[in-house]
Amino acid sequence: WKLAEEWFIKAAAQGHEGAQTLLPKVKLLAKMPAGAVATAEDVFSNLVAKVEQGDQISQFLLATLHRSGTGGAQRDTRRAKELFKASAEQGDSDAASVLTTMMACASCGAPRPRFQCQRC
Repeated sequence: WKLAEEWFIKAAAQGHEGAQTLLPKVKLLAKMPAGAVATAEDVFSNLVAKVEQGDQISQFLLATLHRSGTGGAQRDTRRAKELFKASAEQGDSDAASVLTTMMACASCGAPRPRFQCQRC
């Protein structure tokens, strides 16, 4: 996580919005003891376990993995939305922002209930 933190800091400094959003969460993970998580499978399993315990940061991180289909998670937009919502309900403004973006029309930005835009 230390190496990830370095790269997130560099990307955030160059104006990358995603890196700026995730940097505080990556910094928390970078504080984990060395060797606490050894493999990608361990990371994924650890996140799933933490999500089941209601951990807000893990909800956000696992939602991010499901949204992109990376890090051992299958691409699952529905599950990503559930996790972003759970994290947002615990006060995570980053999760609330991502959730709002996911629920907006790609063409005009309007909220789209049931995934149908009312404007365009």
